[in-house]
Amino acid sequence: MPDVRDITLERSSFSRVRLHRKNAYYAFMMKVAELAFESLLPDPHGRGFLFYDVFRDEKKMARIFEEFVRNFYRLEQKSFAVGPLKIAWDATRVLPINHARLPDMRVDIYLRSLERRIIIDTKYYKDVLQEFHGSESFHSGNLYQLFSYLKNAAGTDAAFENAEGILLYPCTDVRLDEHFMLQGHQVRIATVNLNQPWPKIRDQLLGLIL
Repeated sequence: MPDVRDITLERSSFSRVRLHRKNAYYAFMMKVAELAFESLLPDPHGRGFLFYDVFRDEKKMARIFEEFVRNFYRLEQKSFAVGPLKIAWDATRVLPINHARLPDMRVDIYLRSLERRIIIDTKYYKDVLQEFHGSESFHSGNLYQLFSYLKNAAGTDAAFENAEGILLYPCTDVRLDEHFMLQGHQVRIATVNLNQPWPKIRDQLLGLIL
């Protein structure tokens, strides 16, 4: 391979790789390589690099968990189309001020079939439940966000009138699978235990959308 040479690896190196139908099988390996590169820290003694504990980085782990769940449903089931969703606010402008623009609501995991619409919001926390004055409850901000998705989607598109919502957390020491009806929308708050054999993980995730 005389035309192959070493390069100095940079963050931009990964974005320059062009994948297409004939080499798409390299996509997973490229993602692993990019994750490894982003996890490198310089050795304090100047003798190379060390890996930092990615499990302590809640933002990075949240993104990894979200991508895992989205790709799982894309690959492991055929009943739903899987993709992102942009939701408009169910709002009417009172004053025509150009700079007063509401931001888009973007859902990263949206499952759609002829009969059902499911919005999945993944979260990654060390503690699945929040504590206030000695009492445990669900993370209120997460529930408000999912409820806002459902109500605004239903308010702007009749197809979402009975849309379902799932808040999904990776399992730590708490296992949840709670069902509610919130103003006409079925909402499920659940955890998935990733520290178990793959067939059980698969069954648990598929069971959420049955």
